[in-house]
Amino acid sequence: MHDLNDSRNQVDKNILESSELLGRECCTCSRILPLKHFRADHTNRDGRTERCHECESTPWLSIDENTARLREQNYNSEALKRQRPPWIDSMKCDIGRIGRVMDSLSFLNKLKTLIPGLHWLSGNVAGDFSVYIRDSREESGMRYLWYVPQGTLPEFSLHEFDSRDVPIKENMRGWRTPLLRCLLSEMVTEHDANRVFGRPSENLASQVYRTRLFNHRNKK
Repeated sequence: MHDLNDSRNQVDKNILESSELLGRECCTCSRILPLKHFRADHTNRDGRTERCHECESTPWLSIDENTARLREQNYNSEALKRQRPPWIDSMKCDIGRIGRVMDSLSFLNKLKTLIPGLHWLSGNVAGDFSVYIRDSREESGMRYLWYVPQGTLPEFSLHEFDSRDVPIKENMRGWRTPLLRCLLSEMVTEHDANRVFGRPSENLASQVYRTRLFNHRNKK
């Protein structure tokens, strides 16, 4: 992948529109370059080599080396960078994200002290609790909020990534994930959440949580 900001990767309009031969296409990198970028070679019809100076001076790579080069270019491409969250390092900090573990029932019971209308039952997926809140606008009188895995929960959610560090899915939900949803929907105040659950540690693992709370706090 070529850097489009590099003048060598931009086609000169004068070369394309001129009736004279001012440049040619490199058979290796496929760039259309002025003739000065090609070595003189009188065995060719236009007196220049078919490969530009840069391609001629680049060492030949083995299949493994070229594959590694392409993989690195792909990893650092703008398209993939846009697929990665800005706080990717925080999301990959698994040891730190385990944090203060808590049993799911302990978490739900603590949360119920802040949201009295909270209810939960075994979900359709084995091993999960489906969490609801009383809502008179719903026909059933209950509105679904989110799920919580049964058993011990890490403090922050753990995620699975592909080989390019793009998040694929949530591997294990942390108890601060549903708590954050309650905070962002203003079902719970930040003061009450800190009083009942404690403040998050100010480290890399909590960066996503603290950033989203900061943005929510300052958008008002």
